[in-house]
Amino acid sequence: MAAIFKSVIVPASADRAWALVSRFDDPAALAPGFVSACEIVEGDRVVHFADGGSVREMLVSCDDAHRRLSYAAVGGKSKFHHASMQVVPLDAESSRIDWVTDLLPDELAPFIDARMEAGTAAIERGLSG
Repeated sequence: MAAIFKSVIVPASADRAWALVSRFDDPAALAPGFVSACEIVEGDRVVHFADGGSVREMLVSCDDAHRRLSYAAVGGKSKFHHASMQVVPLDAESSRIDWVTDLLPDELAPFIDARMEAGTAAIERGLSG
């Protein structure tokens, strides 16, 4: 099973970063320019990306105490796709967002890694502005 790890340090308090990460129904607020739209369908979110791709995801958990959001892709090319984002406070003005994805089949890892890299860059831009 492929495991992909991304981390980004952002100039935002953990509370501010978590306020965006925890919005399962609005990932475009967290990653503007990377996510172009999101719709809720039967409790799942369908995320539309700026590159024209889309994915359906279900919420697994949203843990305010640990500032951790967990979700899984539904359908698509993967046999298994689970991801989480966690906000870690660094100081009053900055935090780190850790994004982890576990994925099968392994052959999808380069594509998902590139997508996560683009998403991480968008998150950094969004929280810097």
